[in-house]
Amino acid sequence: MNRIYLNLSIVLIVLTGLWGCARSPGQSGLDVSTVLQNKVNQLSDEMARLNAKDQQLNEELVAARELSKQLKIEIQSLKKERDAINEVVRIRTQEREAVQNHYDQFRKSLRDLLAKNESTLPRFSPSPSEESPRESAMTGLSNLEWK
Repeated sequence: MNRIYLNLSIVLIVLTGLWGCARSPGQSGLDVSTVLQNKVNQLSDEMARLNAKDQQLNEELVAARELSKQLKIEIQSLKKERDAINEVVRIRTQEREAVQNHYDQFRKSLRDLLAKNESTLPRFSPSPSEESPRESAMTGLSNLEWK
């Protein structure tokens, strides 16, 4: 049995030596747990910050979707208004064209009537004895000769 105790004690000493060599210098078990605890605290803080940012972004997304719905409704309203205005413009344009055509026909008929009347009127020319346009205007049409 002595031999078993001897071998067991050698193995125990070797394992303790390996464990001691494997540790980095200046660190103890408490330091490792404090470092890990600090990392856990940092990660918790970061997660809380990210959760708050996520919440904020979700609220902004909901607000943006609501705004998008309102803008779509407003766009539909503006499209209807635009179509109504275009219809009014189309009707007014047709009315303007009708009045313009009527006016053009009226002018043409007036020209035709004037041409017809002028062709039936006798032509006259001033007499050679006429001295000035002012005098002839004063004396009237008595000095004019009819052709």
